Amino acid sequence: MKFSPQAKLEAFSPFIRLNTDDSSLPVTVMQFTLQNLTGEPVTATLSGELENGICLHHRNDNGLLCSTHHAQSGQTQLLYSAEAALEIGTYNQRRLESLSDFGTISLALITL
Repeated sequence: MKFSPQAKLEAFSPFIRLNTDDSSLPVTVMQFTLQNLTGEPVTATLSGELENGICLHHRNDNGLLCSTHHAQSGQTQLLYSAEAALEIGTYNQRRLESLSDFGTISLALITL
């Protein structure tokens, strides 16, 4: 039997009326729902890809992109960041942190 799931995505950025600070957080919440319409037990996997966007416009500089992964029961976290290369010319951590596209990205996945 071929499994043809119904997939649904609900995505939003938090908006809290009259609360500019919390409504301005760079957060997007995405909830994926897969529904089995066959009535038979099935196993499904939802997968995706996320580029490490840290220092995206400065990839020719001597820096190191870092990707870490933490997993435990029902939860997975991906953390993307960048670090300065060790002692290469004048490139250092302070310069890296001054770049407009420096920072961290975190993706948290929770299975319900």
